[in-house]
Amino acid sequence: MRRILLLFAAVMFVAAAQAQGRADYEGELSAGGLVYRDNSFVMIETVHGRRFSPAFFWGGGVRMTYHGQSITSEEVRRKMNAAGLAGFADVRLYLTSDRRFCPYLNLQGGVQGVMEWPGGLDARNRFYVRPMVGGGLGCVHRRLVFGVYVAVNFESSEGCIKVGLRF
Repeated sequence: MRRILLLFAAVMFVAAAQAQGRADYEGELSAGGLVYRDNSFVMIETVHGRRFSPAFFWGGGVRMTYHGQSITSEEVRRKMNAAGLAGFADVRLYLTSDRRFCPYLNLQGGVQGVMEWPGGLDARNRFYVRPMVGGGLGCVHRRLVFGVYVAVNFESSEGCIKVGLRF
């Protein structure tokens, strides 16, 4: 299973690298986050690929994440931190053909490695690698990208609001 996922990720990155020399190349660098109650989530991602038609984009990307969570109750008081690195394929369906303003739906699939370190004296660190599936809704306005992102790596989930630049 791991070999298949690594081969799939390698094919996605090669396809994205080949698209950079063409006129239909698109890239994106975005950052996002979400803070609510005792939880915080921050992510930075870059996606590179090719727009095959006015409505279809296919590429690959890398995302770094940080998730901090504080749990406080009468019995328990602890803090859980997690940092992740994901490599993924990105498929987008643009809803309009206008490149200056175009909303889109996207789907991502790949592999994510996560390191968790809880706060506490007797706590143990944990590292795992899992398949990851994500997606969201977004919109491109000229060079500005904004949207909502949600992903699940079959061990935990994450989501945020993101803003970025398209090039």
